[in-house]
Amino acid sequence: MSLAKILRSSVWLYSSSLVNNLFGFAYWFIISAIGGPEILGVTSSIIGLAGLISGFLSFGIGVGLVRFVGKSIGDGDEAGVSAYFWSALLFFLLVYLSTGLTLIVLSFLGFSFSNFSSSMLRLAGIMVLLAFVNIFNSFLMASLRTDLIFKSNLVGNLLKLATGVGLVLLGWGWVGAVIGYMAIQLTNLVILGFESFKRVGLKIIFKISNLKNLFKAGIVSWFPGIVALAGQWLGVLFVFGSSGAYETGLYYVAFSIANVVFMSGTSLSSMLLPVLSGMEDGRKRTTWRVIRVGLSLTWPLAVFIGTYPWFPLSLLGESYLEASPVLELLMLNLVAILLSSSISNLSYAYGLYRYVLLIGLAQNIPRVFLYYILVSCMGMLGAALSFTVGAFLGVIVALFVASRIGFHIRIGEIATIAAVPPLLAFLVLLLSIHFVAGGLIIYFFSILLFLKLNILQWKDLSDIAESLLPGKLQLIKKIAGSRLLVKIKKHINYTID
Repeated sequence: MSLAKILRSSVWLYSSSLVNNLFGFAYWFIISAIGGPEILGVTSSIIGLAGLISGFLSFGIGVGLVRFVGKSIGDGDEAGVSAYFWSALLFFLLVYLSTGLTLIVLSFLGFSFSNFSSSMLRLAGIMVLLAFVNIFNSFLMASLRTDLIFKSNLVGNLLKLATGVGLVLLGWGWVGAVIGYMAIQLTNLVILGFESFKRVGLKIIFKISNLKNLFKAGIVSWFPGIVALAGQWLGVLFVFGSSGAYETGLYYVAFSIANVVFMSGTSLSSMLLPVLSGMEDGRKRTTWRVIRVGLSLTWPLAVFIGTYPWFPLSLLGESYLEASPVLELLMLNLVAILLSSSISNLSYAYGLYRYVLLIGLAQNIPRVFLYYILVSCMGMLGAALSFTVGAFLGVIVALFVASRIGFHIRIGEIATIAAVPPLLAFLVLLLSIHFVAGGLIIYFFSILLFLKLNILQWKDLSDIAESLLPGKLQLIKKIAGSRLLVKIKKHINYTID
């Protein structure tokens, strides 16, 4: 499978993440602005509770489905594709429907605990019940139909914004905000569910052996995933509990912006899993190319945002500028996160699940532990620092794993990629260049230097262009003319010399 196809799927996956992050921030910001901190606090608590329960009950089945459906597609085994899909779906229906209905019944019986009222528990139960739709997302990701995931997320987020904001304005309070949040689940049920069933058909094929394979493949990512999920929500809720809604909003905004940048690199790495699982040879070469290309294209962007954190934050309002130190700190995580993600996916493709587990635990357990210590004394900066410590501990373990599986990391190239954009940023700040021109210098001069040093290659850019402009690249080449393209390349190389 060509890198261009992987890149095309990665673009859709990244676009989907971008939509979720941007609409997610807009949703929380508007809800907070019109409803106040109480609505924001209650809504986030319900979503956090439902998310923790849903994540705990997933047992990593979705991750296992990505691997085995990708492998079945690579082997041309259509029966295997259907069997793995139906086995996973039936398990999810059993677990999530029974748990969600239990919470709903308990809520009608007046059950409540801690600060959760019975009505809050009822809405959390509905969200848990609908969590089975996540299986459609995993299946279409394995099929590299991330374009459908993007379209569904776009429609779902538009409905979420219209429904949630509209209901809050009508006086529904946190109930309206939670109902709006459910719009994405319902949209995925309709759109992704329809496309998934169209792919596999309605003939039910359930195999215990397939479900065991999914458990075995997913359980190694499940436990660290639960720890990460707990860390994410506990971090947000701990900031909310210790510092209030205002600082929680600042941290959420900074983390959302950082996630957009992280996903621009890790979406390409994430698409490796179904592809690598279906490959017999060349896994390490493909992984290294993804690391090299991903870092070359996204690290300069991270450095730009880290250099001018006030720019994206000021677009949301002057009050968000207080989150600049948090955003600066989070941007430092990109290199570590992309390396860890790629090495973890490579280990997963080889079936070395203990290494995947080891990397996940190294990242997430320290985060959860440090949240309790640092957030109480440092607020949102403590949450960002906890996240960063976990990322760097994770990459240390990932590099150890790479050496164990014979995956050679070219430290010199990684160091060069990591050093070039910060040096350009230092020069831009030293010369007091306007941030727009400075951003262009940081990004495009980094790319040109990577091309000159042969870290990034013209074929990489060609594959990316093909992924972004499928079917149109050849026409562009004909219009430009091959000789002209060669002259442009020579001119760039000559200019850098």
